[in-house]
Amino acid sequence: MQVNGDLAVNSSGVFNSFVRIGSTYTGKSLTLLGNLVNDGIIDLSINDSATKGLTMSGNQPQNISGMGNFGVISYLNINNAQGVTSLVPLGISRTLFLTNGILDNQGGITLNNKSTGSFTGSIASGQINRYGASFIAGDSVQLGTSSGATLILNYLGNAAITESGEVPITRTIHQLSINNSGGLTINDDLRLVGSNPLNLINGIVTVLSGKTITCTNAGAATGNANSFIDGAVAVSFGATAVNRVFPIGSSGKNRKVSVNGLKAISGTANLRFSIAHDNTGTTGVGLASLAPQRRWVGEITSGQLGNFTNINIDFGTDDGSDCDRVAVATEIDGIYNSLGAATATTAVSGNTNVGGIGMAPVMANTLLGYFTVAKMEGVLSLITSNDMLKSKKVLKRNEIEVYPIPSYGNLKVVVGKGTSSNVEFSLVDTSSKKLTNAVSVTRTDKQTYDLQLSPSLPAGTYILSVQKDNVPNFVKVVKL
Repeated sequence: MQVNGDLAVNSSGVFNSFVRIGSTYTGKSLTLLGNLVNDGIIDLSINDSATKGLTMSGNQPQNISGMGNFGVISYLNINNAQGVTSLVPLGISRTLFLTNGILDNQGGITLNNKSTGSFTGSIASGQINRYGASFIAGDSVQLGTSSGATLILNYLGNAAITESGEVPITRTIHQLSINNSGGLTINDDLRLVGSNPLNLINGIVTVLSGKTITCTNAGAATGNANSFIDGAVAVSFGATAVNRVFPIGSSGKNRKVSVNGLKAISGTANLRFSIAHDNTGTTGVGLASLAPQRRWVGEITSGQLGNFTNINIDFGTDDGSDCDRVAVATEIDGIYNSLGAATATTAVSGNTNVGGIGMAPVMANTLLGYFTVAKMEGVLSLITSNDMLKSKKVLKRNEIEVYPIPSYGNLKVVVGKGTSSNVEFSLVDTSSKKLTNAVSVTRTDKQTYDLQLSPSLPAGTYILSVQKDNVPNFVKVVKL
């Protein structure tokens, strides 16, 4: 039904937007070109299709007012370029469409999919669909307090959008979905508490500097070349190892981070990644070059990190097309050391993906590290016994890899193929003093050894001696 003027329900009136045949109720659409004034009772809750909701689509400003009972509205569509002002409390069970024009929320709007009025079925979630320049002025919406009430924000179209009153004052929703080529700007911290917190289809979500999108109950989406978060993303994880993705990027490029085997010491912890545009820092042992413009910043914002098994970073030609390592430093302009061997693979959006072994543990409110992608010098640059502390040289015959550098005391050494059983390890300090009982060794296969530096060994720089086939080789290692 379309009403070309005002719809007024007096104090004794009842308006139901449905028909009843026996025990079956069928919702009907209501389109208003004028004002809605309700001093009686209206019921717009039965509608189970977006085409059967209440649409405000006049060609002059419209008001929703009155002293009556508005009940529950299943669908409310704002499609008036001149704007709509709601002066009364409204409850919406399914979807609020911000199609065209401004919705001035003066009376309070609550999304609650668990408060369904006369509708007896279940509704999966409350949603707000926002298109282009349409937005909510006045008060922010509220999420209903019923158990299981959920809110999904969908951003659609092709015009740039900046968040408005569709974000609840609590800054907590269940899912953020973007399919808007013009992109979206988020002005403040936002918590996503659903099991599918991010739906990145098309468009870049820009999060202002110093603010974070946090996914508390599940990992984030991977994103794609056209849709990612330009800003900081944090994820929560517990004491059981999980894999988590951080779909971040910058300068119009998706440069996501993936961390596998991520777990807290106990309880729940949060890990946040963002991208800093910086080209400072120097190459550590064995690295030839660093990415020229990006540093991926990892921070533990709450809880305590127990461990993670590896980290993978997507990069493109603007980061250096021949990178083959992930490197880390404790300061953005510090020394970047390789996290170990990596295998290049084809990743999302056509970027190249490289990985490195993990580090642990890290306490709350502590920097995990500044990460970047890097190019190695051959296999690994080691200091030979003849040139110790004088020059670096790639070992062509005795291929040896030692990682991660720096580490918290756990090292992995790969001594190369065709190795005899005659491999010995020892540790000396930078004054060439051999340290006793400083390293324990476990052989995991024919070429691989796990080394554990003594917990009593202070943080600092040491020289690890790897004697292979009676030939001593040396590598500088850093204990954090």
